[in-house]
Amino acid sequence: MSLTLTYFPLPGRAYVTRVCFGIGGIEYVDEKIPFDELSKRRGVKGHCPGVPLGSLPVLTLPSGKVIVESGAISRYAARRANLYPQDTDEALLVDEVGDVIGSLMSKAPQDKDPEEKKANRLVYAESGFLKLAMDLIVSRYRETPGPYLLGNKYYSVDILLYSLVKMIRTGDFDHVDTYYDAAWPELDALVVALEADSKFAPYKI
Repeated sequence: MSLTLTYFPLPGRAYVTRVCFGIGGIEYVDEKIPFDELSKRRGVKGHCPGVPLGSLPVLTLPSGKVIVESGAISRYAARRANLYPQDTDEALLVDEVGDVIGSLMSKAPQDKDPEEKKANRLVYAESGFLKLAMDLIVSRYRETPGPYLLGNKYYSVDILLYSLVKMIRTGDFDHVDTYYDAAWPELDALVVALEADSKFAPYKI
């Protein structure tokens, strides 16, 4: 049985894992399923052995064990691809920034009322948690010569931040200005550096 990553046909929460596997030359099956297929697999219970928590991505190991949670899966992929630091202090910094990115995504205001959602998102971006989180993230990048979090070598967290910046720039982050990252030049430096890397270039968004 092959190593299989199951997700939708879009970057999303599987992007970092796909990039790490690709750069690392890790053989795996990239199973991209349509949204309605997930509902079929979950069934009436809303979950099944192949989708234990009812959500994607999942990583099925050659043993058949199904692993959930995109963070755990991407760190596994990063370690296998040598895109995760071995030094414990460096790993702590990578995990901190990665978790902050996860928090800013989960804390993005949601509301059934479109106008209420828009109003809350504007506050979130201008003076709320998104602004607070981005300031902290960039402060970590400023502590090294850059362009990456730990200097001249990029790791999975740099790829994750890249995907966030691209999500904002392409308008996929609802009601957040597409020029939002312009306030932090370090973010553009990260994007430029990654896209200039020959191994990363095929995975540009």
